[in-house]
Amino acid sequence: MKRLILMALLAVPTAGWACPPLNGHPIAVAQRVEAFREQVIASKAIVYGVVERPITTREGSVGILHILHVYKGDLMPGQRLKMRYALPPSRCPIYAPKDYVFSQDRGTYGVVLIPEGADGDPLSLTGFQDAARVNFMISQGLIVSAQGIEPSPSDPVSPHFQ
Repeated sequence: MKRLILMALLAVPTAGWACPPLNGHPIAVAQRVEAFREQVIASKAIVYGVVERPITTREGSVGILHILHVYKGDLMPGQRLKMRYALPPSRCPIYAPKDYVFSQDRGTYGVVLIPEGADGDPLSLTGFQDAARVNFMISQGLIVSAQGIEPSPSDPVSPHFQ
């Protein structure tokens, strides 16, 4: 029996042992909401833009984000930012394959948070904010709607923070 267990254990890839589960101890919704709120407040700039040149994780690739609206910060509408898609380092190599290329293609648009201390050329793009997060920022008074629409404070905003 011991030999059978030992052989079964040896058959399991060792990378699987070293990698913790993706969501072993999920963070409570209230903590995710507060963490996002702090991230927005600490942002150097919050802009709405459209990708003019694809922004990817490919080595040496630099894309262009054309700013259409500025919610926060000293950037200007019409300005073009050189950006590179940045992924947080993975805790485990099997979660994101090395050769997979993440990309925001030409024509992709949305709200982007530019963190404080983000300097250099190109800037790092961590992704676009989804509609639930943008609505949350507007409802909390963290940004003002570009369309002049203010949600009522009594309107529930579903915090889908994952």
